[in-house]
Amino acid sequence: MNFKHRQALSFILFVFVFIFLIGLTPDIHAQSARDNGVLIAEFNEFIGTGIKEMDEGQYEEAIKSFHRALVVVGDDDAEVYFAIGMAHDALGQYNQAIEAFKKAIKLSPQLSEAYVNLGLIYLKLNKSEEAIKTYFEGLTINPLDEKSYFGLGVAYQRLDRYADAVDAYSEAIIIRPSFSDAYNNLGIALSHLGLYEEAITSYKIAIKIRPDLAEAAHNNLGIAYQSLGRHEDALSSYLNAILLDPNYAKAYCNYGHAKHLTGAYEEAITAYEQALRIDKNFADAHYGLGNAYGNLGEYSKATVAYLNSLESNPDDARTYFNLGWSYGKLGKHKKEIEAYGKAISLEEDYAKAYLGRGLAYLKDGDKVSAHKEYEHLKKFDADLAQTLLQLINE
Repeated sequence: MNFKHRQALSFILFVFVFIFLIGLTPDIHAQSARDNGVLIAEFNEFIGTGIKEMDEGQYEEAIKSFHRALVVVGDDDAEVYFAIGMAHDALGQYNQAIEAFKKAIKLSPQLSEAYVNLGLIYLKLNKSEEAIKTYFEGLTINPLDEKSYFGLGVAYQRLDRYADAVDAYSEAIIIRPSFSDAYNNLGIALSHLGLYEEAITSYKIAIKIRPDLAEAAHNNLGIAYQSLGRHEDALSSYLNAILLDPNYAKAYCNYGHAKHLTGAYEEAITAYEQALRIDKNFADAHYGLGNAYGNLGEYSKATVAYLNSLESNPDDARTYFNLGWSYGKLGKHKKEIEAYGKAISLEEDYAKAYLGRGLAYLKDGDKVSAHKEYEHLKKFDADLAQTLLQLINE
């Protein structure tokens, strides 16, 4: 049985923490302070201190300083709430950040950056629908905000709405043609749509704008090339990523995948082992290592690699399938049957796993159980089911 090569598409989302303290300066707020009859010097001191604390990473202290400033202006300054939201965001206090950004929007509905950052918080909380709604609200205020379109693209990708993501990233690029991360994510969305040539073009533009995008464009360019069977180009792209970041485990792993596809199993093993030296819990590298050992006939080592992969990624049906395959090669049919069963429990329509389990039963001389697998299998793949039935009847 051939190993099914699993290519890891690196879904790299360049979601930035957009820190815009634009306008949050003593001079801008001085008029507000005067209008409310407040001591300007005291207000300026709190704001200045808060900004300094933000710059120094003292976010909890910054929040205290900004709240002191709010006491001075009467709790009605949108930009101060915006700054408080940024500080909570930096601390990972997302619910408090949402509250602060919403307060900023309520006080100043035209503060477009508050919508951008609120959308970002929703993305961090995996609330993509809320993020989309927020970004669209922001675009009614500032229809030329490339950051909102970028955020929309990320949210659409999270929902597997890749065509919509392509549209959103394209809008961001129209507004800012030098937006390298939008080109990179556009490439990812195009790849998901199977438009690899277009994705390659997008990645190349991203690289031209920012040649140092190791984790992004170079690696993803390699994946696109690999999807087209252009393995040498893929290898070159992965090497470029590694040269830019020698500790980039994903690039080593993808290099291993490409070597594996060319039949260079020993070189693939070297690449996977390097990835695992960087990240010992890298499930996909363990999986690839198992595939390479399996193709070299070293089934014991393959079995260990698959088990290691499952420690980090216990819900992967294809790893259990390959584990079953390697147990079968070792003559451990009970464990083989268990592994195929686990694959089926994770993916009910996994036809090859039913076939594998049926064949394992046949090896144990259990035609009754094998026939039960046939009954299951014919629901999902008539051809494989017929193959199993013929073997049962021999």
